[in-house]
Amino acid sequence: MVTVVGYANVCDSLFAGATKKLKVKRKTFDRDGKIHREDKELDIYAKPGLKAGSKFKFPGIGDEIEGTKQDIHFVVTEKSHEAFERKGDDLVATLQITLREALTGWKRPIKTIDGKNLVVSHTGPTPPNWSETYPSLGMVLPKDPSQRGDMIVKVEVSSSNNRPPELRRD
Repeated sequence: MVTVVGYANVCDSLFAGATKKLKVKRKTFDRDGKIHREDKELDIYAKPGLKAGSKFKFPGIGDEIEGTKQDIHFVVTEKSHEAFERKGDDLVATLQITLREALTGWKRPIKTIDGKNLVVSHTGPTPPNWSETYPSLGMVLPKDPSQRGDMIVKVEVSSSNNRPPELRRD
């Protein structure tokens, strides 16, 4: 039998790598067969670029069942990030622009996952499926930390509520 516990992290921690301390409770038996609860603190090191679904195994740390201590498995799940969506090793940022900006051009500052400032812009009309790729500004590759995925910036045109009153059909 295996104990499986989820371990959640945010994109920023998975980019840089992080050590998390987790406290687990386990049941053990003494010589007389009485159950004892025991707290155990585990350190989990999430290396840079780690992906959702990655597993950590701690042998013999789980509950004691029929004289055998079970293993604990932690499975990494990602929490959503306020600015990026992770697609493999790439990060996708979606910017909101108004209809006016989509027709005339726009310029927006954006912060990369590692805190650098980047200015993204487009002059003239912006097509509906516009995107721009910035190489090596995405997530760190777990097997080669010197390499990174891409950052992809997309735009989404806001609803018609941003139109001038004379152009609205309410």
